[in-house]
Amino acid sequence: PETRSQNEEALNKLRAAEGELASARQRLVLYGMSDAKINALRSPSQIRSEMEVPAPVSGTVTTRTANPGEVVDANKELIRVTDLSTVWVIAQAFERDLPKLRTGSGASVTTNAFPDRLFRGQVTYIDPAIDPATRTGKVRVEIPNGDRALRLGMFVNVAFGALQQSERTVPVVPAAAVQMVNGRQTVFLATADPNVFELRQVSLGSETNGRYAVLEGVNVGDRIVTTGSFLLRAEWVKLNPSN
Repeated sequence: PETRSQNEEALNKLRAAEGELASARQRLVLYGMSDAKINALRSPSQIRSEMEVPAPVSGTVTTRTANPGEVVDANKELIRVTDLSTVWVIAQAFERDLPKLRTGSGASVTTNAFPDRLFRGQVTYIDPAIDPATRTGKVRVEIPNGDRALRLGMFVNVAFGALQQSERTVPVVPAAAVQMVNGRQTVFLATADPNVFELRQVSLGSETNGRYAVLEGVNVGDRIVTTGSFLLRAEWVKLNPSN
């Protein structure tokens, strides 16, 4: 016969198991699983080799870390679902322009992927820290993205409407277009003569996805040499040895 202590131990284990079961059930409910599907899991005659795991939110799959047939641990992230109905754009603003910006001010975004579209949003955060290398600060812009046109990692141009000033679009150049000449950051501009190029010193913001925002030196619409600019640099140095 079992002793009283054994009975109490068994009862405690039962209560603990029931508590774990209730906790697991609640987690499944929070994950969006219906009562019918949860109850089916308790039936040994309805054990399935596949189970549908609903996402807790609607959105777009941006990361998948599990493959079909893979054995996964209980805490492993399977996929990452992101709500892209609104996106954040992280821009770099020159430190002297930061006082002209404020939270809630308007901003517009353009992108090479959709050259004829203008996306409008507003500034939601201004980083108080300044990058010591580029002397720029990060500014977060929130953009409605109902048709999911803007995607994660996409490079865009940002224009701010700051303190009664009109929005100004900052030009962007690929990193390959930038050449160091006498310790200065420069680019080559195309001219009306296809055989003549102009060397222009520029001030750059932070690099993002292989591109720089040009804070000073060129304007939107200028034609910048993006391929083979290192050859132009070599030719310029050859023609200007004293410089």
